[in-house]
Amino acid sequence: MGELMDSKLYSASRNFLIYLFAFILFAISSSTVYSDTVETRDTSPAGRSFTQHIDDRGITLSIRNKAIGHSELDKSHINVTTVNGIVLLTGEVPSARAKEIVEEVAQSNQNVRQVVNELRVTESISAKDILHDQWIKSRIRIRLGRVEEIPENRIIVVVSNDVAYLMGIVTEEIAKYAAEAVRTTKGVDRVISVFEIQQNPDN
Repeated sequence: MGELMDSKLYSASRNFLIYLFAFILFAISSSTVYSDTVETRDTSPAGRSFTQHIDDRGITLSIRNKAIGHSELDKSHINVTTVNGIVLLTGEVPSARAKEIVEEVAQSNQNVRQVVNELRVTESISAKDILHDQWIKSRIRIRLGRVEEIPENRIIVVVSNDVAYLMGIVTEEIAKYAAEAVRTTKGVDRVISVFEIQQNPDN
């Protein structure tokens, strides 16, 4: 009985913190740039090395710092995710020019190999929408964790406006398993794979 009460208390506390975090994200500056990096030091053949992890973090921070305070990016909500030099841009910007500016900022980094610009030209989403995306992301992580064929900490998930983006250095087989698992996850409207396919998994 005590364990059940502790579990319910933990769940309630977690939900409160999630709502609070979403509110803070919405309430802070009208021009917001969020960075999203992979918190893993996986050094297996199909993952990134520690050095690449550090390089990716540097790329993300560089893009964020250059975008913050830019006059034409006012009222923007931008997520930056970098995996092995591949940069994914998601979120909302006020104009087509603003979308171009963010891509130009990303491409100006010499360590960037590719930019996938999925920014939408529209008003920034509400705190409720941010929370909903986080809810979908948590469901996706649970779903991927139940697929035996997918190694732990190999798939990076980004959710924006009910669209799930999948990143990471994986084999073609793992990419297929992941895409199928995410595609059938409740709340996901569309799945976009931004994987880097590992050509020689045995090397």
